[in-house]
Amino acid sequence: MSEENEKKKLDRDFQQWRLMLETVTGASHDRQNLPNQDHGDFYQPNENSLPIILAISDGHGSAKSFRSDRGSKFAVETAIELLQVLVAPESDRQNISEVNNHVNDEFCKKIVSRWKEKVDNDLKNEDFTSAELENLEQEEGTKVRQSFENNKEDCKYIVYGATLLAVLVTENYHLYLQLGDGDILTVDTLGNTIRPIPKDENLIANETYSLCMKDAWKYINNCFVTSKPEMILVSTDGYANSFDSEENFIKIGKDYLDMICQQGFDEVAAQLKGFLEQTSQAGSGDDITFGLIKSGLTQTRR
Repeated sequence: MSEENEKKKLDRDFQQWRLMLETVTGASHDRQNLPNQDHGDFYQPNENSLPIILAISDGHGSAKSFRSDRGSKFAVETAIELLQVLVAPESDRQNISEVNNHVNDEFCKKIVSRWKEKVDNDLKNEDFTSAELENLEQEEGTKVRQSFENNKEDCKYIVYGATLLAVLVTENYHLYLQLGDGDILTVDTLGNTIRPIPKDENLIANETYSLCMKDAWKYINNCFVTSKPEMILVSTDGYANSFDSEENFIKIGKDYLDMICQQGFDEVAAQLKGFLEQTSQAGSGDDITFGLIKSGLTQTRR
């Protein structure tokens, strides 16, 4: 390849934004024949270009949250739908300060209300089944079943309870949103890895905030930045819980950067499902959903 063509290729690579996303059923859930409660999806209208929206969600999976696999799907759909509106060309919020103000004032409320609309519509189409209620009674007792049957309006959102993590990457800014557990990490070109949204020290053990909570919008943390990292990693808590310390988990930022630089993005993406399955088997046993967004700032080293 001529020097001129090589330069053109490098310039093109620098402008690319690539994305990989995978979800795996937890090893313990496989053994119990339980469904994957996680969900993840993305929006990238122009391949390898911005904007990119990535959203993942972890359904609670408890006996009382017996439709949380649907709840996580609705959470992801909601985030992607509303973030698309935020970056649409016809949007009246085109400057950074307007977007930031909107997110802080109204956007989080819209996420929760849209999610609840989806739950309400799902229940209209399919009420709680006798099998679901019988299983609830078996797991939680007769009183809990009766409470769900007699106070459906008070209990319905718990049935679909889920977390939410979402990332929006545009040419001018990045927006990170988080409700509940899970992890968002950013990685620079040297592999230094940080959390744009600090861990919530109020969450202990398996406690988490949820879309099903009263005033859930108040618990949605957001971070609005104009600097561009090299990579963004987003994962449900099954990933971090597979490590024995925060320090060891954070190392995945540099690990993924090194692998991509050495092997190439497509090769790492092809291996991702296997990585996550091995991690769950050796670690938490939980479902894991993991997404990675990479800019073209660093090049492949072979």
